[in-house]
This record gives sequence, structure tokens and C-alpha cells, in this order.
Amino acid sequence: MICWTIEQLKCAKGINSIWVSSDSKKILAVSKDAGVEIIHRPAEISGDYATSELGWLHALEYIENKTGLVNIVIAPQVTSPLRDQADIERAISDFKAQKCDSLFSCNRAKDLYLWRRIQTVDYTV
Repeated sequence: MICWTIEQLKCAKGINSIWVSSDSKKILAVSKDAGVEIIHRPAEISGDYATSELGWLHALEYIENKTGLVNIVIAPQVTSPLRDQADIERAISDFKAQKCDSLFSCNRAKDLYLWRRIQTVDYTV
């Protein structure tokens, strides 16, 4: 899934650099092999209770220390891959045209059913 997201970002117009932040050595190795920059996320902002925002802030500070001021951050959720490069390009265009300070995108999946009601049978006598 990380490679799918990296490829979408690589193909999208308007992306200047791609960085992956993780505490996983495997994810970082795969990301590096895919040709992007990597950031090892420290343990104190990793794990089940860490927020995405903590990871983004850490990564942003790291990147700005390496490259200078960052104007726009795109943070696609790797676990939500139902998007393509055109979606990313449209989001960048809308963000700039509307002079937004943030943008969140989502989509209603009408045909994606994760739950369904089933009839149960009572086998007690």
C-alpha cells in the first residue's frame, strides 16, 4: 500500500518531494527502494496511541531543517488507497485556487459494504 501511494504521488503534477515517516524499518526500506526520502519516527510519537498529527509535525520540522520552508503538506492516508493521481492534482488545484489553509478529502463509498445483517438461528432447546 505504501508503494501504491508513492507511485500516485510521483505521477501527480505539483509534488516537489516525497517523504515517508515511519517507525517501521520495513516500511522505510520499501520507501527508500521506491526512491523517496525517509524519516525515522521516534518511539515517543509512534505506536497505537500516537496521532497522525504528531508524525506530521515531527516530519515537517525534520524536512524544514534539511530543505527550508515547506509551503504545502500533502498527507495521504496509506490505508485509504481509493484515489489516483488526478484526485491529488485536483486537491492541490482546489487548495490553491480557494486559498485554503487546510483541505480534507473523502468520498462516500456506496458500493462498499463492510457490514451486513444476517439472520441468526436460535439452537437452544
